Amino acid sequence: MTAGPTGLLRVPAAALSVLEMAAARAGLPAVGYFAQIPHYVTGGYAPASVALALQCAPLARLQNELFDLGADLSVPYAGPDERLRVTQQQVDGLEGLCDAFNESLPELKSFVLPGGTKTAARLHVARTVARRAELRALEADAAPGVDPLALVYLNRVSDLLFILARAANADGGEGEPLWRPGRAR
Repeated sequence: MTAGPTGLLRVPAAALSVLEMAAARAGLPAVGYFAQIPHYVTGGYAPASVALALQCAPLARLQNELFDLGADLSVPYAGPDERLRVTQQQVDGLEGLCDAFNESLPELKSFVLPGGTKTAARLHVARTVARRAELRALEADAAPGVDPLALVYLNRVSDLLFILARAANADGGEGEPLWRPGRAR
């Protein structure tokens, strides 16, 4: 590692901290797709439902928070400091959204296969990107260290996207594609 002219450390592009930050930011376009839906509402192109529009506002906030997460992941964590870090309030906010959107959904009795409506399928893609970022961050946590709240936050992001995918299927009147063990034999 060397210091650049800005005083920031230069690391190889394949360094885990760079890869985990890239993985976290890879979710931005997927989340951004849904965050922009309210703009279509004001332009005369309404989303499929009011429920879908309600999903968009939290995703616009989530998209911004993913940049905060990238800033957190870009600097090794050695304990509380003055850097931009994921906060417990952000984690609690995601947990509150998970609870709110999950409240009206039926209890799961089987694993859900990704798919259903177009919206649900796209949310499942965004969820897998978030899960990949979480796994990269866990891998990087060994050294030099990752903010523990960043790991929890990433986990809650993928939870929220999964719940929103289920809500999109319910809202679209589409039954959830469920795993049926041994059915393909």
